[in-house]
Amino acid sequence: MARLVFKSRVICQLLIFTLTVIALSQCTKLNVPKLLLPRSTEVHVDFTLTVERGCYTWLSSKPDAVSVQPLSAAKPPSLLQSSACSQQALVSSLSHTPLETGRGASLIQGQDTVTGHTLRCDVHIDHIHQIRVVTTTRQLFTDDPPLQLSVVALDSGGNTFSSLAGLQFQWVSVKDADTADITRFVRFSEAGYSSPRHILSLEEAGRRGDVVLLEGVRSGVAWVRVSLVDPEYKGVEPVKVILSVTDRLYLSPAHDTYLLLGSSLSYRVWKTVYDARTDVVLGVGGYELVVERDPDEGEDDVVTINQETATVTAVQLGHATLSLKHPSILRNTQVWIAVVMGTHKPLPSKSCFL
Repeated sequence: MARLVFKSRVICQLLIFTLTVIALSQCTKLNVPKLLLPRSTEVHVDFTLTVERGCYTWLSSKPDAVSVQPLSAAKPPSLLQSSACSQQALVSSLSHTPLETGRGASLIQGQDTVTGHTLRCDVHIDHIHQIRVVTTTRQLFTDDPPLQLSVVALDSGGNTFSSLAGLQFQWVSVKDADTADITRFVRFSEAGYSSPRHILSLEEAGRRGDVVLLEGVRSGVAWVRVSLVDPEYKGVEPVKVILSVTDRLYLSPAHDTYLLLGSSLSYRVWKTVYDARTDVVLGVGGYELVVERDPDEGEDDVVTINQETATVTAVQLGHATLSLKHPSILRNTQVWIAVVMGTHKPLPSKSCFL
């Protein structure tokens, strides 16, 4: 009797375990349900599919156009035998047919080796119609870490491609009399930043991909132009992006100030270049202090400025804003100044009796 009870418990536990595994596998999803990859006669464009749990074997419905290969769990992952199961798979567009043939499609299937649960991902192959550059900001400071610029590509319907990994791009920092040496490109390996594997491979070959790093060298406005290198895409228009590079400027004193009528205050203007402080000479390089009147104060100056000495003199009661300006600065450094009439109050005294 005891043995029968024990067997029943084991069977129940196995049943519960099996049902749990099946339920979890059915909740598992791919990181993306659909892919849009570009055609290329030069390289394979890759994308990595991932699942959260289980171990899946992978199959492509059109292996001559879209291949799928299992990847190991190591970092960086490596290719496994096509029959191996994994939680990651490398999907690659292999189409070498002419771009005019239009949009092609393939189905990627992954099947769990334990539960038989099947995952599906539709992969569409099309040609690039337009490219754009995206970035978190268009203003750089000369002492900031490099800025990342990325290319996104669109098909003729305005749909965004899932990956551009493997495609080569030409990045050019436009240089002329006004913009020479304002920016420079930085390799990911030099900056110490982590980057996609395909970017490191291109950098090692002296090429650039869809992601680059750019740092500001000196103040000014620079143009960066990017275009596709693949001859099949010679008809895709290059795209330009305008970047403003600015020294990080400081005023000292940096706080709001009250000045007595007729008094003066000298400011110090300085900037940081590679963590070192450097004094800024007003009138040189386009730097200047400018007074912005309060609209309610009338047309007369509240304060005057001596640009040579960076000295502000209070000439009339009222309020004004002092701004440090430069042609490349989008957001000025400002302080508020109030000119007030001086008053006095006698100090209390105590009589002393000897």
